[in-house]
Amino acid sequence: MENNILYAKILKSIEVTLKDKIDFSGLNTGGQAYLNQCVSLIGWIANMIIDGNDIQEAYQKRLDRLGAQVQDFLSSNKQVSELVSVSWSPKKMIEGYPTSDQSHTYSLFGELTSEALASCDDTIRRQAKELFNEFLSIEQETITRLDVSAKSNVVSTIDTYLKKKVVATSLPYAGISEKSLADYLSLKFGVDKGISVDDLKELPGGFSKETYSFTIKGDLPFSGKVVMRKDLPVEKRTSSVDEFPVLKAAWDKGIPVPEPLWYENDKDILNGSFIVVKHCPGKNDISEWVSGDKSNLLKFVTDLASNLVKIHSISPQDIPVDYNVAGTAEAAQIWHINWLREHYLSSVCTSNPRIEAAFGWLLTNFPKPSADTPCLVHSGLGFHNLLTHQGNILAILDWEYSHFGDPADDLSYVRQFIEKFVSWDDFLKIYYDLGGYKYTDEQDRFYAVWRYLRNACGCSGTRKVFLESDHSSLKLATSVTAGPRHELLALRQISKNIE
Repeated sequence: MENNILYAKILKSIEVTLKDKIDFSGLNTGGQAYLNQCVSLIGWIANMIIDGNDIQEAYQKRLDRLGAQVQDFLSSNKQVSELVSVSWSPKKMIEGYPTSDQSHTYSLFGELTSEALASCDDTIRRQAKELFNEFLSIEQETITRLDVSAKSNVVSTIDTYLKKKVVATSLPYAGISEKSLADYLSLKFGVDKGISVDDLKELPGGFSKETYSFTIKGDLPFSGKVVMRKDLPVEKRTSSVDEFPVLKAAWDKGIPVPEPLWYENDKDILNGSFIVVKHCPGKNDISEWVSGDKSNLLKFVTDLASNLVKIHSISPQDIPVDYNVAGTAEAAQIWHINWLREHYLSSVCTSNPRIEAAFGWLLTNFPKPSADTPCLVHSGLGFHNLLTHQGNILAILDWEYSHFGDPADDLSYVRQFIEKFVSWDDFLKIYYDLGGYKYTDEQDRFYAVWRYLRNACGCSGTRKVFLESDHSSLKLATSVTAGPRHELLALRQISKNIE
């Protein structure tokens, strides 16, 4: 039943997008992105309808058999049984949530690779790793079979559309208009007349928020081009308004962020809470300049390292909001991981063995943090969240997952991007020379799993919102289909860590 609802919702999202955002008369980059998302979803649905039921039935049988093997392994190895679940209780975690009878076993798939097993003999450790890798093999084969068929459908569908020279343009969401914005501004700031809004555009990018740019004209201190980051008109655990005090603290520290102007908590005014910031120049595509003058790359790398140091210098005391942050970086980071776990648990529709196994590994392998006290962490500092020009970082965007915790969280996220252009050791030297925190191999292994799991949990939450709301959004639908890939990447990283 759930899958039937999901298919119907995704098809509705495609219908809405094709109707409101596809225009056959012109071409732009943002519109092409929408088109590609549409055809990807068409391929994914076709694959699930044709092959999904048979694949899922075979998958569940294999998973159940492996679960029985895990229970046999634990019952025959008292030492292992006593070691797992010491620092984390899966049974307590899942209490009150709609999970399957196998949820405890699923979490044990990850916990079997715990550092606690280091005290066991080689034979027991080898058996535990073999069980986990068999679990990974089952998940990888199932998701790969689904994706291969979907990819074939996607490629042929894209070719068909491109031969017709289909073009997409980005039009505003029906709940936002230049008039509704002008009326809101007049009411908000007590200006009776002379306020107008022009050039309203929805900007591509991101799954959990809507982003618009527009120009304010009239007698206001911030007239000119601005950007609105708005919550979707459906319930989410994070709100754009939560980002405002963080942006303000970063702005005051001289970190390049869009200047925060104001926030709006009233969800009913424009169909969702939002923040408004000044528009920043630059593009989030470094390919335009990265292959040119090498001095631009050095400038960029140095600028990125410098801004990481500035971000990590911000403490809870620098932000006038009660974050209820624990006293140490370790406690704060673990609190944030548990917050994400609660976010996942509150959004599950069915038990997810991949996510539960990854949490099982994370919460039994936490490394020593880089800092003693909590530091601000961006937790998503990829190049897609930077506006740059000729090596200069003009703005750091998307602070949705920012939190207080361990600076190593940021370093792990940055590494996957920076290594495409400079060696990681060279980048760390620059970061250290500027006053950054030390980063260890143990942290690198841990946070590689964490970043994939974080994205997977975000997709899980999106799935619930998508299924249970009346909002048909292509962004939500696309995020739903991306979840299994992030889950699989987390498991692969765990397997790599225990080799």
